[in-house]
Amino acid sequence: GVSLTKGAFSNVVSGTDFTGANVIAGNGSAGVSLSDPATHANEVRYNYIGMSTAFVPLTNGGSGVVTFHASTNYIGPANYVGNNNGGAGIQITGTNGAGNVVFANVVGLDGAGNRRPNVNGIDVLDARDTQVGLPVLFGGNVIGGSSSDGVLVRGLAWNTKVQGNYIGADVSGTVATTNIGSGVNDSAYHTQIGGPGLGNLISGNALNGVTIGGGEGAVVQGNYIGVNVSGTGPLSNRQYGVYVNNATNVVIGGTGTARNVISASRLSGLAVDGASSNVVVVGNYIGLNATGTAAIPNGTAGVLVE
Repeated sequence: GVSLTKGAFSNVVSGTDFTGANVIAGNGSAGVSLSDPATHANEVRYNYIGMSTAFVPLTNGGSGVVTFHASTNYIGPANYVGNNNGGAGIQITGTNGAGNVVFANVVGLDGAGNRRPNVNGIDVLDARDTQVGLPVLFGGNVIGGSSSDGVLVRGLAWNTKVQGNYIGADVSGTVATTNIGSGVNDSAYHTQIGGPGLGNLISGNALNGVTIGGGEGAVVQGNYIGVNVSGTGPLSNRQYGVYVNNATNVVIGGTGTARNVISASRLSGLAVDGASSNVVVVGNYIGLNATGTAAIPNGTAGVLVE
């Protein structure tokens, strides 16, 4: 594939539109690799990674794009990243890595919204201050079709922000593009999933919309979970909307634009389980539409604490 290392900086892989797109596919390891603590400020944009320009699968042996201990790189806009059965669509990893931004990509899907599976869509492992999606018009990633989780945040990852993405839904926000695991699966530290006015659409996933499976300090705010993009109808996650297990100091919801809509789950809207502690649930619409005026029921309890 393409490897940037040993302090490479300010390089651009591809151009400003698809007329200069690279097809980075069929390689034995990662499609694009950025490695080394001194490697920084590179851009990967407008590429077909793991597929042809006609979206024919051409598998890379590793992740589609991986950063390893590299910092302040921009993955996006407008990469199509799929068919990377040996890893994530995009992986941000390494304890020395900080400040990488992954935005405005289509991960695990082709241009028609057909599944082009990666193992996980976007995987953040041990890195700091990673931004997944930008909360501006067309700044979010569309993440679907994964054989596991849409977004996975784990290990020593710190201060990851997941904002403005469609996770488990197509670009219209009305059709499921199911991730086989959870939409977002977080077990790291101080992860922010959404934010006041910065939320994600997390719907149509085969397990939970959001799993907080350990770690500390997660904040889940301003998201539409289990509904369509307008918040008017169901686009169900098949288990829980939000599932908290063995996590501490978690905040789910808030007032005004920090409110989550958590509806249409096949099981409970929100479940708190295991040795979880200090979980604050406030200001959400659970089992309702986005205006709080009509029911979009969860299958069992609105909130379940076990």
